[in-house]
Amino acid sequence: MVTVDNFEFPDDLKYDMREHLWLRADGDKLVVGLDSLSVEALGNVVHLEIADVGTPVALGDDVGSLEAEKMVSSIVAPISGVVVEINEETVASPGIIVDDPYGDGWLFSIEPDDPDGEGDLVEGTDAIQDWAETEVARYVDNGWV
Repeated sequence: MVTVDNFEFPDDLKYDMREHLWLRADGDKLVVGLDSLSVEALGNVVHLEIADVGTPVALGDDVGSLEAEKMVSSIVAPISGVVVEINEETVASPGIIVDDPYGDGWLFSIEPDDPDGEGDLVEGTDAIQDWAETEVARYVDNGWV
């Protein structure tokens, strides 16, 4: 576990460095959720929409949206593939994202076109530590957390 200023980043996950999404391998799919820093910056999440199961997405495509007390934001695909599962509990009760971002608060699963990844993904304890320190400092400096 990487911890920076009380923000936790499990080091067994990959992270989309731009969108602050995490990815966890689960068989041939990747489970996707928001990291703890983005959750804190968003505040209470009040509404969540995710593309339908079976929707093909390319890296950078909108795959959903969320409305929080501090902003409305698109959820951008961290990898190309097909949406294969939606966390219906999180859609129905988006506050779960704040309560358990790395567990029950996951958003959706995607079957990737390239299982090795693409885009700006960071993984491994040292790389996650470096990235998290930079991002936490940037969020603090901008007053986002």
